[in-house]
Amino acid sequence: MNGSFLAAYDDATDRFRMARDYRFIAGRVPSAIFATMRPVAGIILQEPDFKGFERAGLRPDFLLKNPNLRAYVLLGNRDRNNVDRQAKFIVDRIPKHYVGVYEGSIAVLPQPLADSALDWMKKEYALP
Repeated sequence: MNGSFLAAYDDATDRFRMARDYRFIAGRVPSAIFATMRPVAGIILQEPDFKGFERAGLRPDFLLKNPNLRAYVLLGNRDRNNVDRQAKFIVDRIPKHYVGVYEGSIAVLPQPLADSALDWMKKEYALP
């Protein structure tokens, strides 16, 4: 578990005026895990492998504790079975979600895909 993220999150929320309802995090599975530990409005996940929940000893149903949580999930189609499994994980646990599939696999999320994720979150929360 990355204690650095949790420390940075706590520090930022203490130092800056941040609306609790509009905190978002992004990344791979740790972002989803952190969403069970700190209040967030939305998570943007790229090619998550939700087996990380099991490896961390967490129950994935913790995601259900935040009924307003939104998830924007991007999956590479390199492994179709994995895409189906990861999409099912999201659909079963986060009612407000978007699951997108792109060609191949990408290490760093390209700007157009990141922009789409942010635009979706803005629309979901009616942000300017």
